Amino acid sequence: FQHKSIQRKIANLLLRKPLDSEESTASPSARHNLRRLFTPFFGRQKEIEQIMQQVYDPEFPLIVLLGEGGAGKTRLSLAVAQQIVLRESRYVAQREDAANQLNQSLHFPDGVWFIPLSAPSWGDPASVIASAIVKELGLHLTGTESIVEQTFYYFERKSILLIFDNFESVFPGRSFI
Repeated sequence: FQHKSIQRKIANLLLRKPLDSEESTASPSARHNLRRLFTPFFGRQKEIEQIMQQVYDPEFPLIVLLGEGGAGKTRLSLAVAQQIVLRESRYVAQREDAANQLNQSLHFPDGVWFIPLSAPSWGDPASVIASAIVKELGLHLTGTESIVEQTFYYFERKSILLIFDNFESVFPGRSFI
């Protein structure tokens, strides 16, 4: 019975879409905006494991997946992200009683976020990146600083995984990352 309860909680977390009004520290559970994948992902377990090792290794603050269009880079990154959410959700389910200790133990207590990017039709690439992040995280910025500065300040005290898709379209803005 308890096993089914934990499975249900994990399934709910995987399907959860965060609310705009939520603060990222409001809950110790893993937060994300990952879309549900309806088809199985076969044959790339070795790559998933390698990328996961790098994600959890502080020596790799940035990981880039390279390949031709249609090679499955986006699908692979989403599979890795879902594994991370699942791993952190399991940890949450095991440690529900110690919320403060839990937040300090999670690698990404502020979530795992997929950020689709497109070629800028306006402004500089750093602003395009910041705007995409603000949109996907549902942030409401109200300061007088630029969107780039406000987004940068938002992440000062966050432990978060951002997965950028089509980063090559805004490559000149890479210094923002």
